[in-house]
Amino acid sequence: MKTITWYAVILILVMPSFFFGQESLALLPFRSVGIEPASAETAYLLLFQEIEKSGEYQMIPETQIRNVLGSESCSEVACAVEAAEKLRAGFVVFGSLNRLGEKIIVQYTLADAPSGSILLSDNMTAMYVEDLDQVVKRIALSITNHVPVEKTAEVGLITEQESQTPNTRRTKSSWGFTFGHIYPQHGYDGKDRIFVFEVRSLYEMKHFAVSGLFAIRKGFAFGVSGIYLFSRHDFSPYIGLGTGVHIVAHDASYNNYYPYDEQKKNESGMMVNTNVGLLAFRTYHFHVLANLEYCLTFNDYRDEAVLFTIGLLF
Repeated sequence: MKTITWYAVILILVMPSFFFGQESLALLPFRSVGIEPASAETAYLLLFQEIEKSGEYQMIPETQIRNVLGSESCSEVACAVEAAEKLRAGFVVFGSLNRLGEKIIVQYTLADAPSGSILLSDNMTAMYVEDLDQVVKRIALSITNHVPVEKTAEVGLITEQESQTPNTRRTKSSWGFTFGHIYPQHGYDGKDRIFVFEVRSLYEMKHFAVSGLFAIRKGFAFGVSGIYLFSRHDFSPYIGLGTGVHIVAHDASYNNYYPYDEQKKNESGMMVNTNVGLLAFRTYHFHVLANLEYCLTFNDYRDEAVLFTIGLLF
């Protein structure tokens, strides 16, 4: 009986966290200046949907908000907090969409309704109306994570404004140089370590990338790899699989390592490789690439090695 009683007490303590764990949030209609009403309404509904999808808040229905505010909008904390109190919301978001020349500036504020304190206040710029969907998704991430909007950058959510700003984020293709060493496991004339220099290209999608390779690896190597990226943020671990051709420059006179080799063997062959690594600063104009690779060349020497390289892509 005591055991059952304790279970009942635990359930009573834990169950409220399931039913009342979400804080309620009122997203007030944004004031718009110089923006078509249809575009402003669409941006508001998209923001409402994105915040609701996150599951971080219990959203106050739009109809209830309209009933309290009517056709008005709040541009000050006092007005927003008063509306939130009427709606019994724990948090409130209000803001504005303002056209400045060709640009659209979206300003937003997240406030704690009971205390009236501002938790987050930021803005983001869209170059065109069509860019507002990306802006809205970034603002939703900012609100749900309580972080400035600049910390929500990820591949696929970079605006035209950001891609045109020096030293900021962009996506898609890049190329650069990496260098490191081969650590032979078999073949390579019994060398302990061999210097490697590589020219790499990279074409990125949200979670996948294709990499091209030209390398000086005790000879020459040409290849292509498919890569799966685990994150769309600045630091993304990855795994990959590739193939190509490796022409290994063997020392024909090194018969201590190949005592049975009296005739010239085929040095070139198909190369297969698997790799793991880290793509750093992924949303910026430059990337840092650290790559650990296992490589096997199907030639007469069966050259097999582990490689580690690091470098920059631009």
